[in-house]
Amino acid sequence: MTEGLRTVKLLKRRGFWALLAINLIITAGILMLRIIDPPTLATVRGAGFDTLQRFFPRIEKNPKPVRIIDIDEASLKTFGQWPWPRTLMAKLIDELNQLGAASIAFDIIFSEPDRMSPALILNDPEVRSKLPADFPRDSLPNNDNIFATAIVGKRVVLAFAGGKDASEPAPQPKAGFALTGLAALDAVPQLRKATNNLDILNQAAAGLGNINIDLRSEQGVLRRIPLLVSDGKTFSPSLALEALRIAQGVETFVVNASPTTENVIESIRVGDVEIPVADDGQFPIYYTRNKPELYISAARLISGNEREALRPLVEGHIVLVGTSAISLQDTKTSSLGESIPGVSVHAQVLQQILSGQFLHRSELNSYA
Repeated sequence: MTEGLRTVKLLKRRGFWALLAINLIITAGILMLRIIDPPTLATVRGAGFDTLQRFFPRIEKNPKPVRIIDIDEASLKTFGQWPWPRTLMAKLIDELNQLGAASIAFDIIFSEPDRMSPALILNDPEVRSKLPADFPRDSLPNNDNIFATAIVGKRVVLAFAGGKDASEPAPQPKAGFALTGLAALDAVPQLRKATNNLDILNQAAAGLGNINIDLRSEQGVLRRIPLLVSDGKTFSPSLALEALRIAQGVETFVVNASPTTENVIESIRVGDVEIPVADDGQFPIYYTRNKPELYISAARLISGNEREALRPLVEGHIVLVGTSAISLQDTKTSSLGESIPGVSVHAQVLQQILSGQFLHRSELNSYA
C-alpha cells in the first residue's frame, strides 16, 4: 500500500513538472512569435483592429474646426486638368486667407516648376522663333514667384515625402523641438532623402510637414501614420501635426520621451494639446465615417462668389487642400473599409486629436 502511494505521488510530481514544461514552452513560443511577428500574425492583428473599429467607429459628437478644400471632379471640369497653374493656387490661398482660415495645409508637393508659367513657355524654341527679337522676355510673369508671394506671411504648410525616387535631403523643419527624457531621434521612421517643393516655395511657407505612410506591413489598410520622422539630426513633423502647430501660433513641439529607456516616445505636445503615441511615434487612427460636409469643392472657393456662405465653414478652421478626383489616384482604404481621399486621413487625424479621442496605450503599441 505504501509503495502504491509513493508511485501516485511520483506520478503527480512528474505530471506537475511536465505541465509546467509545456506551459513554459507555449509561453516561449508565443513570445517568440510576437518578436518575429510573421505576416500571418500581423494580418490577424490588423483584421481584429479593423473589426473593432467597424463595430465601434469614432463618433463626432461636436464638429471640429477642420475642413478639406477638395480638388474634385467638378473643379477639374471647371479649371481643367491637373496640374493647375500656380496662379490659380495663389488665388486659392488668397480666398482662404480672406475667409480667416487658422492654417492652410497642402497635401500636394510642388516639386517641379509650373510648366504653364509664361516665363518658362519661352524655353520652347518653337515659341521663341515666332516672337520678335526685341520681345521683352524679362517682363513675363513667373507663376512660381506669384505662388510664393501668396504664401509668404500666411499660415501655409507645404508637404514633403520620402520614397525610392527621392533624391534631395529632407528639408529643415520650420518648428523647434524640445525633448524631455532620453535620446529618441532613432525611435521614429528615418527619412534621409525626400521629394521637396521648389526652394522658393519651401522658403515662403510657414511650416513643412511629412506625408509619408507605409502600407506594406498593413495589407493595404491605412491604420496609422508617423507623427514624427527624423533625418538623424532632428525631428520633422507630419502634415497634420504642423498644421495644428501653425493654427495655434506656437513655435516648438515638445517630444516627451521615456526617462528610463532610449528611443521610446510617450507623447507629443503641440501648444495646448498633448498627443499619446506609440514608442516609435506612430499614431493609430480612430476612424469616423467619411462625411460629405467635411469637403468644399475648390471650384466653389476659387470662384469668389460664395464668400459669405463659405466663411463659417472656413473661418477659424484648419484647412487641408487635397483631391478626391479619381483620375488623380490619391485614395486610401480605412479601417472601416471605406475608400477615402488621402487628404481626409490627415483631416481625421486632426479631428481625433482635437476631440481627445485617443486609443488606449496597449492598443497604441499593438498597432505600431
